[in-house]
Amino acid sequence: MTTDATPRQQLWFGLLMLVVALWLGYTVWSGMPGWSVPPLIAYVVAGCFAAAGVALLLQRAGYARAGTFTIFLLALGMAAIGGWIGFGPGERRCTANDVAMGESTCRVVFGGGAIVTAGIAVLIWRMLVRRRLSA
Repeated sequence: MTTDATPRQQLWFGLLMLVVALWLGYTVWSGMPGWSVPPLIAYVVAGCFAAAGVALLLQRAGYARAGTFTIFLLALGMAAIGGWIGFGPGERRCTANDVAMGESTCRVVFGGGAIVTAGIAVLIWRMLVRRRLSA
């Protein structure tokens, strides 16, 4: 069994991520009920799906460096989402397997994850800059 995606799988999953991104963006833009986050955060979620889709399509097309930049954007978006949950204003309620966690636990978990994810984004950025300077 291989863990590498075939080019056909990359194409279909990339297109699926773009469709999900468009659908999420439309639901926010149209004001459909059900979102319990600020519109900016919902657009960041849609952008994360778009970045994942574009990264897969660029990787499939052989543009690994450009794909790495979109992965940087994905990591940055994920850090922003976790940061909003962990450090943003308002009350937070998290559940895991139908077990409610306290607000402080929720904030610590997501805030810590946001810090780690932001660190990953910094490392990806440094890698991109070093590649650019050495090219």
